[in-house]
Order: sequence, then structure tokens, then C-alpha cells
Amino acid sequence: MTARVLSALAACGKEGVLFHCTAGKDRTGITAALLMTLAGVPEEKIVSEYQMTQYFLAADERFRNLLGRQQPLHPMLESRPLYIEAALAELHRLHGSLSGYFQALPLRPEEWNTLREGFLPE
Repeated sequence: MTARVLSALAACGKEGVLFHCTAGKDRTGITAALLMTLAGVPEEKIVSEYQMTQYFLAADERFRNLLGRQQPLHPMLESRPLYIEAALAELHRLHGSLSGYFQALPLRPEEWNTLREGFLPE
């Protein structure tokens, strides 16, 4: 799935693109973390940004109402640093590094170039 998402983003070129999921933290969080990695953002900053999702969800009245009614859903809607740290650690464990993970994805070199160039200042 990751390769399909990154390929779709690369197809957008340097145009802006919006990607999201229900709570904006799991599929979106991993996608954002991978893109931030390509941009050279340190993992500590990626974790910090991921954690900000919790702040914005708490400010959203729809999610506050959902949380108020659905106590068992609380952990699912939280963006604890442990969640993204565990995901990144698993990629490191399986591939040796995030670079190793990227190399394992079936993306064409021009797609990688487009993704990387999308983060570089002009």
C-alpha cells in the first residue's frame, strides 16, 4: 500500500496534494513520516509533529463528542509518541533503516526523484 500511495503522490509532481484518513494519524501519520524522512526531517521532529495530531483532534468538537460517547475508542483516536515510534522502529528492524525500507519499495527512480524534489526549496 505504501508504494501505491507514494507513487500516487509522485504522480502529482510539484502540485499540492491533500492526503488524509479518518483521524489523520495512522495511515496519514505514516505517510507524512515517510515524506518528512525524504525531506531530511529528524525522527525526533517527526514524532513531535505526530503528537500534535492529539492537540488538533482535541480541538475538534466532532472528535470530542465521539470520545465522550465512546470510551473504548480513546486509545484509537490518540496520537501517542509511542505509536509512531513503534512504527518507525519496526521499519528499522525489518529493513535496517528507513533508507533500506525505501529501497525495498517498488518505485521507479523518477518517482523517487519527484518525491525528493517536492521538498527542496527552489
